[in-house]
Amino acid sequence: MRTRIVGGIAFALLLVGAPAASAHAVLISMTPAAGSVVATAPAQVTLRFQEPVDLTPAGVRVYDDRLRRVDDGRAGHLTGHRDTVGVRVQPNLGSGTYTVTFRVVSGDSHPVAGAFTFSVGAPSTVRGSVGDVTGGSRTVGLGLGAARFVEYAGLAVGLGGLIFLALWPAGRRDHSARYVVRGGLIALFAGSIAALFLEGPYVAGTGWGSILDGRTMSTVVTSHFGVALIMRVVVVGLIVVLYRVLLDRGPYGYPMSVAGIAVVLADTFADAGHSSINDNYGLALLSDGAHVLAMTTWLGGLVLLVAVVLRCDPGALPALLPRFSRVALGCITVIAGTGAYQAIRNVGYWPALVDTTYGRLILAKIAGLLLVVGLGYLARRSVLRGTLPIRRALMAEVATAVAVLVVTSVLVATVPGKTDYAAIATTFTVG
Repeated sequence: MRTRIVGGIAFALLLVGAPAASAHAVLISMTPAAGSVVATAPAQVTLRFQEPVDLTPAGVRVYDDRLRRVDDGRAGHLTGHRDTVGVRVQPNLGSGTYTVTFRVVSGDSHPVAGAFTFSVGAPSTVRGSVGDVTGGSRTVGLGLGAARFVEYAGLAVGLGGLIFLALWPAGRRDHSARYVVRGGLIALFAGSIAALFLEGPYVAGTGWGSILDGRTMSTVVTSHFGVALIMRVVVVGLIVVLYRVLLDRGPYGYPMSVAGIAVVLADTFADAGHSSINDNYGLALLSDGAHVLAMTTWLGGLVLLVAVVLRCDPGALPALLPRFSRVALGCITVIAGTGAYQAIRNVGYWPALVDTTYGRLILAKIAGLLLVVGLGYLARRSVLRGTLPIRRALMAEVATAVAVLVVTSVLVATVPGKTDYAAIATTFTVG
């Protein structure tokens, strides 16, 4: 039973970490405009997105009606603005139709690819096709999804477990607790390493053979997302190496050390997500980090309560459970507050709350959190009155947590309501 419980929590966390099925950067204008006929040949082609983007090796390419490259091969942020990319074309282009393909990476690490045409003088017949510009290796996408699954599961069990051991000092000497938490940290480290190597071929739309490609890897490690991921790998690696030293720190040194570790790791997750894009970056980063940290603390505590405390030290429950309940209530409060801010930031318009998938999921998540609070309150009252076994009470809380995480996982994979509502052009999704 205990194994199935932990497995269920881990599965929910894996859902949270899944790569988004929808790209989060929206193309809002192109010069020349898609489908337009211009009188004179442009010197360059530019594309503007609603958020900053990075270029992949494929970048921006321009083909004539015989599918011959007519760009100079040096795509970049030609205007100096991070939300605009482009490429210069050969001088004095002849009349006819030209095809533009693009592949960029949004601030939250998801690739966006697509194509459009424009004509100079008059349209012409395009002989052939540039191929599937939106595609990529499905197995690479699945591999990256698995890596992120492991990351989020490891974060909850590893970091959440370290935080819980600050509430349960005796657990730092418990072999099972040490084993479970160390396993979570190793999973987080392994998942982060795998994600770092798989991100390159994922955003480039290539296969497994390009994992070690220098140009592809350079795209990742120089991006905002890549820097945050590398910092995560370094920090978690140090924690794994110094794990015993950390657990053996004194009654004051341990909580302070874990607090510092928690802030840094939460920041690496927040800085690689939606907080890195659009407005109010500083406040959004703080909110996202607090959201991740609260969720991790709550779930990590539930895992250790069910997997270790109930089995190894049930006598600690009378003192430990009320203490953790107060912490859990605080975590839920933080989750609700930061979630509300992120909803306002990412939805933007009142109609988008009901007219977009993202907005409707936000409403569902709010309802789920209210249910968590209500069931948690009823479960604690039942435990105090002795009318409901403690294990069953914890199971009820785990079940509601899983439900909320399922909604959260879909939110991660959904275009933000503000983006969806305000989009004026169609984007193509990859991965």
